[in-house]
Amino acid sequence: MPSFTIDTTVDIDAVPDAVWDVLTDFASYKQWTGMRIEGAPEVGTKLVVHLTGDGGGGMTFKPKVLVATPGKELRWLGKLGLRDLR
Repeated sequence: MPSFTIDTTVDIDAVPDAVWDVLTDFASYKQWTGMRIEGAPEVGTKLVVHLTGDGGGGMTFKPKVLVATPGKELRWLGKLGLRDLR
């Protein structure tokens, strides 16, 4: 199975520390996105990411935090397998 990378850049009109605070406030993610994240944004930590679909289904994956530089970069690596893809 081929691998690929999702790399996203967004320009935000805010100071880096304010963006970092929102990005790493995993407890609030469910309020503004269809996911829930458990864990801490610390290098070496395994997160548990729950993605919820519109129909109530969803999937979970467990990425490892590779980079967590406050105010600058949050990067993780994980595998997102698609089961029963039709």
